[in-house]
Order: sequence, then C-alpha cells, then structure tokens
Amino acid sequence: MNKSIIYLVFFLLLSALPASAQSVWPDVKVENEKGEQINTQKILGGKPAIVSFWGVTCKPCLTELNTLNELLDEWREEVDFNIIAVSIDDSRFTARARSMAQGYDWNFICLFDKNQDLKRAMNVNLTPQTFVIDGNGKIVYSHTGYTPGSEYELLEQLTTAVSLCCHARTVCPKQRTPERKPRIEQHLLRKRQQTRSGKQRLSGRPLRKQQLPEAGLYPRQIQCRGTAGRLSACLAGLRHWRLR
Repeated sequence: MNKSIIYLVFFLLLSALPASAQSVWPDVKVENEKGEQINTQKILGGKPAIVSFWGVTCKPCLTELNTLNELLDEWREEVDFNIIAVSIDDSRFTARARSMAQGYDWNFICLFDKNQDLKRAMNVNLTPQTFVIDGNGKIVYSHTGYTPGSEYELLEQLTTAVSLCCHARTVCPKQRTPERKPRIEQHLLRKRQQTRSGKQRLSGRPLRKQQLPEAGLYPRQIQCRGTAGRLSACLAGLRHWRLR
C-alpha cells in the first residue's frame, strides 16, 4: 500500500516537470545559420515570437513554415515580432536541414538543435509544434500539428501578447492604435469566414434557401443531408436547378 502511494507521488512529480519546463523560454545553446553556437536567450531581443519546431521529413512542418513566410510581411505591419524555426534533426541531417531552409528562402531566424537540448527543454514530442512567446520570454500559447487556417490563431495570440505587454510597459513596439485594432479584428474575422466557408463547401452540408437567388426554384432534389449516399442526388438536383 505504501509503495503504491510512493509510486503515485513520484508519477505526479514527473508529470509536473514538463509543465514547468514549458512556462518560459529556456536558455540553451543551439546553432544558427552560420553554424555558430549561440544562446537562445539572446535571440528574442524583447520582441514576441512564433517558435516552430520542424524536421526535414515532416511535410506539415514545411507547409506551416512556408505559409508563415508568405504572411510574415503582412503580419509585421500589425505586430513587431520574429519567427524562429528550430530544426530538431540530429547531426546526420543537419546539413540537409540547412540546405532546405536556404532553398525555401525563409525570411526568419533559423536555428539547428542537433543535440536536441532545446527540444527537451521545451518538452517537444511531435512536430510541428509551435509556440507563441511574449517579449518577456513567457510562453503564452502552443499547439501541435497543422491544419490550413490555424496560423491565424497565432496572429491573434501575438496581438494579445502585445496588448498585455503594453499594459505592463509605458512604451511598447508597434502598439495598436484605436484605428488599427478594428482592422486586425476584421482581418481575423475575414480569414475565419473564408476558412469556414471552404470547410462548409467540402463537408457537403445541406444547401439553404437563402443561398439561392430565387426561392421558388428550390427543388426538393437538392434538399439533401450531405451524406455520401445522397451526394450524387444533390449534385443532380443542383444541375437541374441551374438548367431551369
């Protein structure tokens, strides 16, 4: 009985360790693009950052990083931040990771954690794993995996981190003015609606009457449930409506 209690306490202590390791940006040594050893604490420079852990064989990682690279200039008009891509490949694949980073022409900081010290400190188990870190080095958000549209959650977390930073400081880099705040919120809302409408078109949900120009030409054939068995009937009904 006593042994069971000891094992339970030991397990709870081990479970608490990763959570504490993930609370702040750690101070370990990694390699930069030039192969130089640098301390991770010197990278942030007081700015919030998106930190993405990736590997050379991880296709979702590359998709997420390429998407962030395309959005970087647009997002920097709203928030002053950095993107840090951390390769967790060991020494056998470090050269390949450097070559891929140069080939994709990523306009952000690339680090190479070939000893995986930063990976262990951040408790990264799967890739892609992405973190949002505020200007004080506190980890405010993280997610694992990538789906199209999830990158806009990172932008929202960045703007929240900057807002909290501005409450704590008198001067904050690129602080949002009252005119810019609605523009950011409208931008996020528009992207969410685009993502939601794209998912709705692919999910086969029932077509609604208000989606058609004339409710009187709404045939019963296209009032489908969106199941795979009746998808062909839906399409046939829609073509019939168009011909009329």
